[in-house]
Amino acid sequence: MRIVLMAALAVLCSDAASAGNLKYQPQNPSFGGSSLNGSVLLGQAGAQNKYAAEESQRSSASSLLNQTPAQRFAATFQQRLLSSVADNITDSILGPNARESGRFQIDGTTIQFQREGNNVNLTINDGVNQTSVIVPVSF
Repeated sequence: MRIVLMAALAVLCSDAASAGNLKYQPQNPSFGGSSLNGSVLLGQAGAQNKYAAEESQRSSASSLLNQTPAQRFAATFQQRLLSSVADNITDSILGPNARESGRFQIDGTTIQFQREGNNVNLTINDGVNQTSVIVPVSF
């Protein structure tokens, strides 16, 4: 009986020792990995870059510290004013009483819009650069 048990154990152990081949496939496209992984790896590297985040925090903190309360108030007031103007322009383009076309001049920046079918062509010109945007509108 003891011999039969040892023989059965030897047979079971010999089967368990077999294994398949290992195959290495790199993830990084620079080393032969899929080119679709490039943007994912770049995004992860940027998110883990603690030096860029620290520098951004330092520069914004130092710019706030160098401003007087009056300068901070003026900057906040200007941002609120521009936000209000942007809301008015948006209502003129997309609101309930939307116009077919229009032109706005704000501090040297010209904003023009023209409705064409289901799109609004928006052109923003600051005197140096001109940006055109097509906004799809579906009502």
